[in-house]
Amino acid sequence: MDKKPLPEWYQRVPGVESLSLDLSYRDNCKRAVEGAVEVYNLAADMGGMGFIERFRVECLRSILINTHLIDESYNAGVERYFFSSSACAYNTDLQ
Repeated sequence: MDKKPLPEWYQRVPGVESLSLDLSYRDNCKRAVEGAVEVYNLAADMGGMGFIERFRVECLRSILINTHLIDESYNAGVERYFFSSSACAYNTDLQ
């Protein structure tokens, strides 16, 4: 799953459903978890320290993604939910 159009994906796996959805929208999260038993949330909308400094409000999209995805996973009866933080780690001099 990615919000990029399918032809722009770097990698696709045969036999796996590929969806082009923006997960900052609740309805897209509902569609994404339909029929899922497990969800692996690796989604984020960010691009490093420069992006964070210049586009602070845009970083809030990750909050929407995480909130909607976990809520819709719960509503869909997903049995296992894995969240991998998209937080960046920087040297203390760059904090």
